[in-house]
Amino acid sequence: MTAQTLLRQMLPYALALAVSKALAFALLPLLTRALGPAGYAQWDLLATLADLGGLALGLGLADSLYRFTPTAPRTPARLLGLALTAAVVFLAVGQTIVALLPILPSAFRVSPCTRSWPRLR
Repeated sequence: MTAQTLLRQMLPYALALAVSKALAFALLPLLTRALGPAGYAQWDLLATLADLGGLALGLGLADSLYRFTPTAPRTPARLLGLALTAAVVFLAVGQTIVALLPILPSAFRVSPCTRSWPRLR
């Protein structure tokens, strides 16, 4: 693989990541002003818990995909089985999380101030 091909394949992902981070950074003052200190603290806590949950639920899936994908047989039946298995697992995990939402402690629930965006003063 040449350097030019590598750069051409990598550039769209790098640009998308840069735009995403720049947009998040630019909108941060609006978010803090709209939510206020308490609302922003709850939002930040929920975002941190979501990040940690994503790490825990990922369980190295990306690493295993990079390791085993080149050697896996590429028959349509096997790919369909893999896709259906992944869909069932993700659906089960998502439904479990949704079922557990009502019994979470009140500190982790979304407060009324974060359900709708207040007007900026």
